[in-house]
Amino acid sequence: MSIKAIAILAVLIVAVGCGEKEDYKARFLELREQHKKEIDRLKTQQKEEHKAYEQKLGSYETELGALREKLDVVEEHLDKTKKAAGASPDVLTAGQEKAEEETVRVDEESWPPADIESSAVSPPGENDYMLEWFARSYEPFIAGEMREEYRKDFGDYIAGLREQSAAELSLDRKEKMLSGLQEQIAQTTDDGERELLEGRMEKIQNADEEDLEGVIDYYQTLDNIDGLNNLMEKYNISREELREAGVTPPPRDNWWPEAKEIAYNLNKFVSKYEPLMDEGRREQYSKDFSDYITDLTAHRTDEQVLQKRDQMIMEMEEDYKAASDREKQRLERRMRRLQNSDTDSLRRWIQIDGLRELNQMVEKYDIPGSELRQSGVWIPRRRGSRR
Repeated sequence: MSIKAIAILAVLIVAVGCGEKEDYKARFLELREQHKKEIDRLKTQQKEEHKAYEQKLGSYETELGALREKLDVVEEHLDKTKKAAGASPDVLTAGQEKAEEETVRVDEESWPPADIESSAVSPPGENDYMLEWFARSYEPFIAGEMREEYRKDFGDYIAGLREQSAAELSLDRKEKMLSGLQEQIAQTTDDGERELLEGRMEKIQNADEEDLEGVIDYYQTLDNIDGLNNLMEKYNISREELREAGVTPPPRDNWWPEAKEIAYNLNKFVSKYEPLMDEGRREQYSKDFSDYITDLTAHRTDEQVLQKRDQMIMEMEEDYKAASDREKQRLERRMRRLQNSDTDSLRRWIQIDGLRELNQMVEKYDIPGSELRQSGVWIPRRRGSRR
């Protein structure tokens, strides 16, 4: 073989070798990239599965917690029955056995009663579920002659809550609410109540399509608050008993102010009432109430409390100059209390004084004071006003 042929063969061998090396490197990089993507995919899949398991575990824990609360309520009520009868925990009297039998019987019966159930009612939410179990477990403590009415009252209320959660067009809800208001107006003999109901009708009728659902939800919330408060009063149910059963009590509409609870209820009210405000005023409305709630719940130092006390006394001294004799006596008592109170008492005085400023906000945005109180927000009534 000639030297020329050998040289050509050598070049071909080198070229083939280099080509094979480039192909191997490219293949290696390709496999490495595929491997990285596969690892990332498996990690993502693992995270999703872990999240799904955590959600499932959370739902199981929620369900288990609800069952435990139900058991605790039943056991607590049985213990109360035993203590009321004066028997030892291990010995059941005939009356206690009857109460226990009644509890079991109530659990086995349908609830709400079959005659008020509707196929249009949606499955209960968590709050409805807890309220239903409370109503069942509390029934043995209702006088026998009132139990049928008790079951119907609570059954109607719970069925109403579930009907509200059903998917229903806003226009249909509007017609139902207006019809109900017309019936209430026809039945009332109180001019103040008629004025409030007519004002509610006007708000609903004038709501535009975008705000209609929010307006209806707002008034429905007021009705729900009234409904549960009325049931609690009628059947002598305490707020503590509801809380122990896992049911959040409704806001109170007539009680001595507690600033933290009022601020919480006011914050919820402001949000729900927003659809009833003119669009051009909503931004300022939200800011005014946000600033007010922040100030109401602010924790003041002792020095700030004393400064605020001095400011309040100065304002009272100015009012004193033009006050009537009777009003002067009232101002004198208030100033003495402020001077003689410790800082903890002063903090409460300052919060109560701040609550009186709500009347200015109510007047500025033309909010019915009765609806604020109905929503658990305490404000002093304005003189000569039914609102």
